Amino acid sequence: MKKQLFTMIMGILYLFIGCYSFAQIELTDEELKWVEENPVIRVHNEADWAPFNFNEDGIPKGFSIDFMNKVAENVGLRVEYISGPTWNEFLEMIKNGEIDVMLNIVKTPERETYLGYTQAYVKNPNVILSMEDKEYRSLEELEGKTVAVIEGFYHEEILKAEYPDIKMHLTDNVMDSIKAVIYGDADAALGELSPINYLLKTNFITGVSISGELKLKEHIIEDLRIATQKDEKILLSILDKGISLVTDEEKAKLMDEWTTLGTEKKLVLTKEEIEWIKKNPIIRIANETNWAPFNFNEDGIPKGFAVDMMGVISAKSGLEVEYITGPTWKEFLEMFKAGEIDVALGAVKTPEREKYMAFSQSFATNPSAILSRLDSQYKNLGELNGKIVSVPKGFAHEEILRARYPNIQLHLTNDPLESIKAVLYGDADATLGQLAVLNYLIRSNFISGVTISGEVTFEGESDFEYLYITTQLEKKELLSILNKGIASMTLEEKNTLINKWLAPTKKDILELTDKEKDWLKEHSEFNLGISRGWPPFSFLNSERSFSGAISEYIKIINEKLEINMTPEKDLNWSEILEEVKKGRIGVVAGIAETEETKKYLIFTNPYLELPMVIAARDDSPVIAGMGSLEGKKIAVVEGSTLQYYMMQLQRR
Repeated sequence: MKKQLFTMIMGILYLFIGCYSFAQIELTDEELKWVEENPVIRVHNEADWAPFNFNEDGIPKGFSIDFMNKVAENVGLRVEYISGPTWNEFLEMIKNGEIDVMLNIVKTPERETYLGYTQAYVKNPNVILSMEDKEYRSLEELEGKTVAVIEGFYHEEILKAEYPDIKMHLTDNVMDSIKAVIYGDADAALGELSPINYLLKTNFITGVSISGELKLKEHIIEDLRIATQKDEKILLSILDKGISLVTDEEKAKLMDEWTTLGTEKKLVLTKEEIEWIKKNPIIRIANETNWAPFNFNEDGIPKGFAVDMMGVISAKSGLEVEYITGPTWKEFLEMFKAGEIDVALGAVKTPEREKYMAFSQSFATNPSAILSRLDSQYKNLGELNGKIVSVPKGFAHEEILRARYPNIQLHLTNDPLESIKAVLYGDADATLGQLAVLNYLIRSNFISGVTISGEVTFEGESDFEYLYITTQLEKKELLSILNKGIASMTLEEKNTLINKWLAPTKKDILELTDKEKDWLKEHSEFNLGISRGWPPFSFLNSERSFSGAISEYIKIINEKLEINMTPEKDLNWSEILEEVKKGRIGVVAGIAETEETKKYLIFTNPYLELPMVIAARDDSPVIAGMGSLEGKKIAVVEGSTLQYYMMQLQRR
């Protein structure tokens, strides 16, 4: 009885306190009259300031948008979102009374002359973005450098007033600031942590990183507020009260939706779609060989972001997938037209393809870039007029270049890696491709001497950065299923795939069998054969210690297996192989598998793939290939893979 009485009293007190709190922030008669006379307020909606404020397919989205909707609901206002202008244009619009409200805005001395601010409703750290190999920890380190900032953002005001030695490269939005760093127009960019991270992940951008936090002693730049014109004091008071009425629980739910994992989304199919799957339980999908990190094949296994995404969609929908591997992209397009495959992953929308392809909603975006040699860089397509550009056959770039850039000569290849090699070996001046793909192939193949030099933009082709799943025009049920599958993916599922393929995490747990563990207990010391003159992979430095990429691999393996592979420093490559045959060297690093070496060695899975080249004097005749070397004297490392292959060619 006492417990029940206590519960009733606490309930009454809770109700009384709740009513009292609400009463403290009720609108005044003056404010109610303002709402009655101005029921709709015009609020700014940005293009790409996710996860706070952005526009997707014409729909305003983000934490700030959802938060503003709650604030408006709390005070009886309706919202009309204005989309399209840049941030700087929005500032001019609020000065002129063309919009009523700006969201997620930072308070600065200059803005306070014409804006009124609500209380802060969220915090977001400010950061410095730079290339991975050029880190800047503070603004002081950027003096004399060029920094990309969004025109009209508070960064511009602060740099002008307090850091005159920093050169500014003004942009329209966050994405343009990121691109300015990638393409060499700026040394660094300033921005907020969440929007930069969001764009890096969702656009599969690599090669840049957050290198430092932007801290300013005299300025509070983490607090994001809602702003109105300075003389709109009644509206400002109304909005402040609306913010106070948003509960911590509601705010936490929004934060969870836009910055963490989200909730599971079910895929609900119609009767027609279920029937279609019954009749077509297996769909055939094109699996490319060299289009990492989206869709590629490694050791006979389909891999990549798009492949894993199809795995999620397959599990949710009940569709089974069969991957077809081997053909080039051009051949896949012909197979698609003939109905020999049902789905192509990661296709770009073009006028020609829309004649025979049905496109899903986009599942990823990635800028299209120009790759050229370090000593001959091109910033845009205009600079490539009269030049030779390598592109894979059937890729969207080929179609657009043929139609719009007749002065650019095309060098057609089978895949992006061949296109990069064409630039490297002088068969082409540049290649075009998706930024993530070019960066992935350069890194995984240890290619040097080339760089991302510019951005590809096609006038009137705003969809060119978007990647889609496609099927035949008549397969409407399949297209609907795929669209529902993409829409059903949670933020957790997307982040898992993005983190896997954009920034793979290190696997710290080494799984060994009991037999392997017992074997290692008895075998922990090994003599290691490794080249002493093969930079940048393995070489002796000035202190006679081994350096290079392969040496770093060995250090990691030693640490993880708790073994000691000791390099032989005084043997050349031919002598190393002889010692292996005699059993005096137990492990060889950086060796290729040939019929000869397989007679006395067993091999791990490959961890490096390196293109072979021909080096000659500058004044030598043009060497088109191995055929040009007949009758010539060639220098090769004794005992090397190249010597083996040259001997095989001589025997033929």
